[in-house]
Amino acid sequence: LRNHPSIFLWCGGNEFSVGRNRRAVEVMAAAAAAEDGRRPFVPASPGASDSHNWQIWHGLAPLAAYRHEMAAMVSEFGLQATPAAESLRQFLTDEELWPPGGGWQRHNADVEKLDRYANWFLETGEDGLEAFIQASQRAQAAGLQILIEHVRRRKGLTGGLAVWQWNEPWPSICWSVIDYFGRQKLAYETLRCIMQPALVSLDYPLRQYHAGDRLAGRLWLVNDRPDGLADCTLTVSLDGVAAQGVRCDLPCNAARDVGPLVLNLPVAFQHLRLELHHGNNLVAENVYDLCFHDGGPAPVSARINRRAVDVLLR
Repeated sequence: LRNHPSIFLWCGGNEFSVGRNRRAVEVMAAAAAAEDGRRPFVPASPGASDSHNWQIWHGLAPLAAYRHEMAAMVSEFGLQATPAAESLRQFLTDEELWPPGGGWQRHNADVEKLDRYANWFLETGEDGLEAFIQASQRAQAAGLQILIEHVRRRKGLTGGLAVWQWNEPWPSICWSVIDYFGRQKLAYETLRCIMQPALVSLDYPLRQYHAGDRLAGRLWLVNDRPDGLADCTLTVSLDGVAAQGVRCDLPCNAARDVGPLVLNLPVAFQHLRLELHHGNNLVAENVYDLCFHDGGPAPVSARINRRAVDVLLR
């Protein structure tokens, strides 16, 4: 493997205790140095500088907790989301399809956690398989968006991330963005927008909004390209109605706060859209679901369990 161009470091293993496996780690480190010697070896992931952020999902923390992430590399994070009904019908019987039960669990679903995060996206009284699928996929997309945009706004402090997970090796209800049968979840389109070299981003309070509320946040531009663009136009629209426009420059290889955004929300609202244009060219776009709001904090028992896992991995 050492000549493969995608390898930039060697890692001793995933989510295990280095202290209790020190001899094995020493052997692997010596082998990596002898056979390669050009790329660094790290004992384990997560380690001193990378994070597997499972406070959200396993720790039941609200999605806004992603904004507390300060690691140099976020090498695992994500949420399970239910695949499309067409996919579920290919591996569950009609009796197992709804409500969630043993069939879901045999195919990797953590029903309690799916329910917790999906409930924040369900309208009052909304029920049924299709509504649950939509809500769980919206939760996954929102979680990935919050963490990735936070990390990209920290350009220079956090250097990378790895989404868990892109696809899946068997029909399941899991963290994938593309299911076993090749069907995309809602997060796929979110990732398409926010993982472009140029990102337009809004940092705003993740609370419940009502008609007439004031939405106040900060607009950001992030660019991973070595070249910037002068004299761009950043437009803000709410459900297709133009709300604000800003003249700005896209910085080269940097993240920049370009100023405040303040909007008074109308009677009906859902999606806020940002677009960055250079002349007639669309450089970056992004969409926010303003009907999303976080639930309450994680239960004390979940926080204790996550702390115990962190101690065991030392």
